[in-house]
Amino acid sequence: MKLGIVSDEVSRDLKTAAEWAKERGIHRFELRNVGENRLPDVTKDQLAEIKAMLDGYGIKVTGISPGTYKCALHDPDFTAQPERLLRTMECADYLGTKKIISFGIKKEEGDTLDDVKRVLETLQIICQTGKDNGFVICLENEPGYYNGLPDEIEKVQKAVLPYGGMLNWDMGNLFMSGFSEYKEHYERFKPYIASVHMKDYRLEDGVCVPIGEGCIDWKGQINDLLNDGLRFQGGELDMNIETHCSPEYEQATKCYDYIKTVLGERLHEVL
Repeated sequence: MKLGIVSDEVSRDLKTAAEWAKERGIHRFELRNVGENRLPDVTKDQLAEIKAMLDGYGIKVTGISPGTYKCALHDPDFTAQPERLLRTMECADYLGTKKIISFGIKKEEGDTLDDVKRVLETLQIICQTGKDNGFVICLENEPGYYNGLPDEIEKVQKAVLPYGGMLNWDMGNLFMSGFSEYKEHYERFKPYIASVHMKDYRLEDGVCVPIGEGCIDWKGQINDLLNDGLRFQGGELDMNIETHCSPEYEQATKCYDYIKTVLGERLHEVL
């Protein structure tokens, strides 16, 4: 396992995020929002600037999160998602990553059995498209989506696995779906995990808090991840800090400090 961070969880200003990471020995970024735009909505010049800056800091891009398929089947922008995915793959290729974080399509009241079938077929198609172009599509479990609840996650992951699809494991999102205990679900989904998001929640009101201040057993999950030694394409698998709470810079620092405390002398293994 290697420790990284979703860069805009420190700052949308990439230089600020890179300086923060450098001070802590972190060399891995998942990219989402940079400046005013979410990737892939940047110009070629802006993309070149992003690459040059990260190369200068020795930071590896481990994934891109473009927000693809974070919509319902019948939303007006659903038909635009395949083109957005293709543009994301162009960005990912330029930045040197093979991992794209995507969503599992939002549920809507009134969805029919034919809609459910279409959702699974769509997810298989996008995973195959990624595979055909040398990328791995990692579907993030998300409340209210077709892969929000444990049985749904397993159903979707089994459906997309033959097409190269994997799981972006977000234990915090599983909590928001009503499940606060991680162990049995982690063990269940472990064969599908290609990336991990790390955030925490306060049980009484469901508000995001820094890792270690909420109800999720992150100490246990971090130790399991490290001891299990999960791999991605023969290399280290990423666990990325994703605080989801403000002010980002300060809260990201709290998350890192907690992880540092949990790992102790093993910190060097994840940096």
